[in-house]
Amino acid sequence: MNDNEKIISMKHLKSLFFYEDGVIYWKHRPRCHFETDMAFKMCNSKNEGRPSGTISSGGYLRTNITFNGVRRSYANHRIIFALLNNGWPDGQIDHIDHNRNNNLISNLRCVNQSDNQKNATRRCDNKSGVTGVHWHNGKGKWCAEISSENKKIYIGSFDELIDAIAERKRYESNLNFHKNHGVILCH
Repeated sequence: MNDNEKIISMKHLKSLFFYEDGVIYWKHRPRCHFETDMAFKMCNSKNEGRPSGTISSGGYLRTNITFNGVRRSYANHRIIFALLNNGWPDGQIDHIDHNRNNNLISNLRCVNQSDNQKNATRRCDNKSGVTGVHWHNGKGKWCAEISSENKKIYIGSFDELIDAIAERKRYESNLNFHKNHGVILCH
């Protein structure tokens, strides 16, 4: 839970939104949520029943919530997780399929940073086709490495790409990497 989340109670959050099929929608908000009658009328006429959020520069849907006169930005996936689990998540929210805007609750899981990194997408500029496997010009070999628990592990150098991949995959399995780790998601 981050500092912004400590401010908003579940009761207040549930008074703002309802969830359906991976999307949060604005509810009709009571007059006490607004400083003026005009703000109350305008906000409800503009937002009630509409999906909440805009895509941030990081590619995630985010929603601005004003509480006690202070406007703060919240990630929609964290709001959804909180609404459906009756509390703000303690860790990071992993999008299992790597699609940052697929906020179906079945696609979200609360994990620590290490486990979230075990379900990372493959970089678009990866040339070997497998995360953690690259060509080393100086050695003239394929090298495999892996990071887990903030430690980089050098797996080895291999004459054949297939051998480097097999060893990297064996390490992923032994270190409990998610089955989607290294799946490419380039746009």
